[in-house]
Amino acid sequence: MAGLRQLALASAPTKHLILFADAADSEEPGDYNSYLAKAKASGITVSVIGLGRESDCDADLLKKIAEAGGGTCQFESDAKEIPRLFMQDTYLVAKTAMCTNLTPVKATAAIRQISDVLRGESAAIGGYNLTYIRDGAETAILTQDDEHAPVLAFMRAGIGRTLAFTGELAGPHAAPLMTSKDGAELATAIARWTLGDDGTEHGGFHFERRIEPGGLRITAVADEENPLTAVPNSGLRLVTILERGGEGVDRKIDALKWESSDTLSAFVPLYGGETAFPVVILPDGKPVALAPACLPHPAEFHRPSDPSSGERALARLSERSGGRARTSFDGIWDELPSVRRLVPLAPWLYLLAAFAFLAVVFVRKLGLRGTWARSVRHAPGRARTPSAPMKRDAADAPRKNAAPDGTEPKANTTFAALAAAKQRAKASGQRGSNEPGESVSTTAS
Repeated sequence: MAGLRQLALASAPTKHLILFADAADSEEPGDYNSYLAKAKASGITVSVIGLGRESDCDADLLKKIAEAGGGTCQFESDAKEIPRLFMQDTYLVAKTAMCTNLTPVKATAAIRQISDVLRGESAAIGGYNLTYIRDGAETAILTQDDEHAPVLAFMRAGIGRTLAFTGELAGPHAAPLMTSKDGAELATAIARWTLGDDGTEHGGFHFERRIEPGGLRITAVADEENPLTAVPNSGLRLVTILERGGEGVDRKIDALKWESSDTLSAFVPLYGGETAFPVVILPDGKPVALAPACLPHPAEFHRPSDPSSGERALARLSERSGGRARTSFDGIWDELPSVRRLVPLAPWLYLLAAFAFLAVVFVRKLGLRGTWARSVRHAPGRARTPSAPMKRDAADAPRKNAAPDGTEPKANTTFAALAAAKQRAKASGQRGSNEPGESVSTTAS
């Protein structure tokens, strides 16, 4: 309520209040509707920034306050992002990104590409437009506030160049930067760098440096009128000074090679702990110093200085543990040992028994057993026709008890003799029925 009273007394054309609250602990809001109605009548808008998530218990209350106040409601669980939300809401209400506060600024190492006179001493700027650096651009001057916003930035655009200065070179916010001892040099450097050097900057080449995973890439884009584009060897050399802190300084020389009809490049590997100072030597011997570079990630994520140290460590570990170091999956399946595999037969035997049982039931139910037996007895060589039945003489029938020479075997027992006599009597009776007058005598011995 006190903030609303102070804004009501202000003479600014835009009056806006930002309410910061906890999205999970905003109890006892009071009669906020009447307060916000009075604020709206005085031309005051109210926005809410909630610490937490939109799903918290008091998030709906904060939304209602922002809606009644004619502002916006934003939620953020990370406390470090709260200042950014305050700034963003202010810009949305003011409809401008111009910061008019006195802000200290500082030059970076990239300022050497624009001027050899400007240094990195801290100065101050009366006002600047809040922007963010674009990918591929270099920041030459940045603010020393919480935003660390670029004030002077530049980049290459093909074989051309572009530059952005977010402050004022002339106007109410130009002081004190432009009135300082470096103000005139800064304005001159901006114009000189933008115009180039007589249309043949650096011997007809435009140089770029870019941080890539694992190192630094230097690229040279040649002008169409450069005679070196017609020869395979450009004569450009890259001399890189590698400074490793307390470990000393190394010097590395590489040649820029053609990648396309108008582009040359060279790659300098960086292992994380050093700073590279690249210098390109033109064919006429003139050096072109580029901005220093180093990898952006911290030391614990640096790549090892020796790329093969990891393979050696794996080899030692596998040797001591009795295993093998495998760095590739090629051939891993061919080296697997053969293993005996037991196949259970019980399910197949149960299935066979069930099939046999069903087959027996099927044969008996359909009466296929007698049909199959008759088909075996009546084979083609033994079949006889119904109209001419085959008659067989009893005398031609083989005797079961006959010896190979035709003589009757001597019975060993009385039962055997009686059986033989019965058979002879039966045979004689059959002949007697066909030839009358023939007698039959039977003797039992």
